[in-house]
Amino acid sequence: IESVKQELKVDIDDDDERIVRTMDQATAIVLDFLKVEADAYEKDDGADDFPDIVYAGIVRVDMWMYDKPEDDPLTEAVRSMLHRSRDPALA
Repeated sequence: IESVKQELKVDIDDDDERIVRTMDQATAIVLDFLKVEADAYEKDDGADDFPDIVYAGIVRVDMWMYDKPEDDPLTEAVRSMLHRSRDPALA
C-alpha cells in the first residue's frame, strides 16, 4: 500500500481502506484483461509476485480509479502496456 500511496501522492492514512479496496479491484481488472487466473502470479507462500509491467498496470488502473472512479480505468495506455503479457487465447 505504501508504494501505491507514493504513486497517488497520498501521505495520510485516512484513505488506506479505499486504496486497498481499489488496489484489489485494479488487480482483478488487470488479471481479467490478461485472461489469467487470480493466483497466476502467486508465490508458494501466498504472496503476489507480479512482473514489473503487470504491477505497473495495476498501479495505473488503481490511480485512475482513485482519481476518476466514474471513468473506464483500463485506459488505452494501460492496455498497450499490458498487451504483450496478455494470454493470446481467443475469448
